[in-house]
Amino acid sequence: MEQFSFIACMPDRPGALHRAAEIITRQEGNINRIQYDRRIDKHTVFLR
Repeated sequence: MEQFSFIACMPDRPGALHRAAEIITRQEGNINRIQYDRRIDKHTVFLR
């Protein structure tokens, strides 16, 4: 199985991550890990 990682810029609003997950699901993807640290950057999310 191929694995991809990507970085996404998301607004700091309720539901933003949920909407991103819906897009990944529609493409038959699976999220295994999310890394987010508001102290580093409140708009950057690492997905794998």
